[in-house]
Amino acid sequence: MLFAIIFVCNRLSQIVTLTPVVGMLGWLVTVFNNYNALTPDPVLILFIVSLLALTWAVLTLFSYQSSSHNASLVALVDLLFVGAFIGGVFALRGIRHADCDHPTPPTYWTAHVPGVADADIPWGLRKPCAMLKASWAFAIINCLMWPVTAFAAYLHGDREPEAHKHTRVPSESMYEESMVRSRRSGRSRGTGTRTRSRSSRSPQSRRSHGVYA
Repeated sequence: MLFAIIFVCNRLSQIVTLTPVVGMLGWLVTVFNNYNALTPDPVLILFIVSLLALTWAVLTLFSYQSSSHNASLVALVDLLFVGAFIGGVFALRGIRHADCDHPTPPTYWTAHVPGVADADIPWGLRKPCAMLKASWAFAIINCLMWPVTAFAAYLHGDREPEAHKHTRVPSESMYEESMVRSRRSGRSRGTGTRTRSRSSRSPQSRRSHGVYA
């Protein structure tokens, strides 16, 4: 029960933190597409990873009953997303040197994200920078949360079949005991009727023996 609560709470936290990441990076991808420019690899990688992770988190949360039966698969996919988030954070690591509040030419965010300066787009200095920094921070948070859900899913799925076994065995044993008792009672009734029939026949047999004698 404890691991189930941990799994659900962390899944909700992942959905809450990944939703703004998908929205902010999706806005940046849309701007690049509107100007017919290629989206930089760091932005595109983190956007794809966040979108897939958000979809997986929603599916496993709303289909929790089936997810608990496939706990090993859920844990494995969660661990794969851990590696994907680490790769996305590493690809966008240059944004940590950008200054979004008081930018100067050396601290412009366009100088720290490869591929942004090549596109002829009139970017602002604060809004895109703040979006990328927030997305990068949320990705780091998810790097810490996804191993927790993988661990909780694996342990919860490992203990659940044992719990079902322990709950099923007493019912089966009670059913077997009731069947044995019914059989014994049936046998005792059968022996009782046989003894009664023998006792009722014994005087007649004695009389017949007396007549023939």
